[in-house]
Amino acid sequence: MACSVRKQLVWGAFMVSKSILFVDDEEILAKLGRRILEKRGYEVTIFIYSVEALKRFCKTPYKFDLVITDYNMPQMNGGQLAIKIKKNRKNLPVILATGCRDFTEDNLTEWGIDGLIVKPYQQEDIIDLVQNLITSNDAETL
Repeated sequence: MACSVRKQLVWGAFMVSKSILFVDDEEILAKLGRRILEKRGYEVTIFIYSVEALKRFCKTPYKFDLVITDYNMPQMNGGQLAIKIKKNRKNLPVILATGCRDFTEDNLTEWGIDGLIVKPYQQEDIIDLVQNLITSNDAETL
């Protein structure tokens, strides 16, 4: 069993692990996203049901440093999920990862989306977006 190394940033004497909530109703894509991000040291929790992801988030809203969600999902789409998450944590970065290309800037703003990545995406593109949003959010909270 391989050891998992978490992404850690040093702030003074404190070590801070970065945790991501990854939601995609296609299990294979959720697992692939987790693998990509865990290779870079992030702790990733995946859900294939957006309603279950929201329940988990509401139980521990400060566990996560970033959310990545698909758009087209049963019961609750990624835009609806983002709105509910932002009601609890306004400044939590949310990335919409989707195959749809017909969103307007107004849609993304209304849902509280901080980053958009279109599937299929390259590993480095998602890593760069995640790192940029987490770094920006960390700088705002200092």
